[in-house]
Amino acid sequence: MATRVHAERKTRTSPPNLRTEFANSNPNRTAVPSSPAVSRRELLRLLNEDFARECQGVFAYAVYAERYRNANPMAAAECEARGEREVAHAMALCQLVYDFGGAVTASVDDREAVRHAARVVHPGWQEETVRRLRERADQLRAAGRPQLASRLLHIIRHEESAEDLGGIVRRHPSPEGR
Repeated sequence: MATRVHAERKTRTSPPNLRTEFANSNPNRTAVPSSPAVSRRELLRLLNEDFARECQGVFAYAVYAERYRNANPMAAAECEARGEREVAHAMALCQLVYDFGGAVTASVDDREAVRHAARVVHPGWQEETVRRLRERADQLRAAGRPQLASRLLHIIRHEESAEDLGGIVRRHPSPEGR
């Protein structure tokens, strides 16, 4: 608690609520001044990009599951199981956007996602996804929404604990050579 001196008497007051004061001074900002300032609109845009990235991952796992279907059922099952986790992550991000007061505006062109499924196999895909989600968690904490940040950390733990699509493809070469 802060102490203020008023004409010979001391009174105790609560510390100022920096988040409220900062938000009131600029309605487009919700971060505390010492944190990386990101507008609410920008944070929603970034969360939508993360949602689209998870959706792209869902399509990639489905594409590779289908490629493996007849030639390597075990690899197909791994892709399906991991794809189901990606669906859960996408749904969690969708709910997070709603809980942050936004709407999901990201759209994923399914034809393009299928055509470019190999991007998700790239060795850096999962690391980049985790990096982006960590950045978003930091931004949500800075915006005074630590409970939403903790949901992202849950997704990150899942991402880091599971083998990525690239690992599955390296262990089980695709019958089509892709």
